[in-house]
Amino acid sequence: MIYDFDVVVAGAGPAGISSAIAVARQGFKVAILERLGCVGGNLTGGCV
Repeated sequence: MIYDFDVVVAGAGPAGISSAIAVARQGFKVAILERLGCVGGNLTGGCV
């Protein structure tokens, strides 16, 4: 299987998601890689 992305963001925490959104708004195809099963990092993990 071949995938075609312009940008790959490592990590789906707040910074990764913000970066991916900013790049996608400029018209790039973006993939987000996250090793955990949920996105949001500490914001959704109950640490805040």
